[in-house]
Amino acid sequence: MDQHSEASVVYCINCAKLFNFRVKMLKRGAGTFMANNNIKKRKHLSLSIMQKVELLQKLDRGVAVWRLPEEYGVGTTIVYDLKKQKDKLLKFYGDNDELMKNRKILLRAKNEDLNRVLMEWFKQRRSERMLLTGFMVMKQARKYHKELNIKGECQYSEGWLQKFKKRNAVKYLKICGE
Repeated sequence: MDQHSEASVVYCINCAKLFNFRVKMLKRGAGTFMANNNIKKRKHLSLSIMQKVELLQKLDRGVAVWRLPEEYGVGTTIVYDLKKQKDKLLKFYGDNDELMKNRKILLRAKNEDLNRVLMEWFKQRRSERMLLTGFMVMKQARKYHKELNIKGECQYSEGWLQKFKKRNAVKYLKICGE
């Protein structure tokens, strides 16, 4: 191997090391050739269902899409995604309008009929000022499960009860054993 080819090999090795170094720096977010390091990323923000519906109503009134991300602190993609989900969001909002102040995601029951019937029973008992425990709700859910001829088994456990309470914004329900 002559002196010229030896220098070429050393040069190639050094280039490879420099390339690997630059790749590592890019992955870390550092580097002199990064585009404008002074741009701050937008803080992650989740809108409540109510805010999403307000945003959609503004779109319907003719507000420009490019103005809404600035107002709500979200990306333009979020606005377009909400526009695609408009029917689903409005239906969910109409069905559960009292729950929408803080909720951010659409929580649906696996069996909507059971959830609806159980909530009607629950509201009726509450209007009668009846003290309800978690055990009573789970027992009633099992009963409606049989009456509605729902296929499949379901363990109406304390975990199920917690999800039921969260999904329907039920407060101050005693869980059995409390």
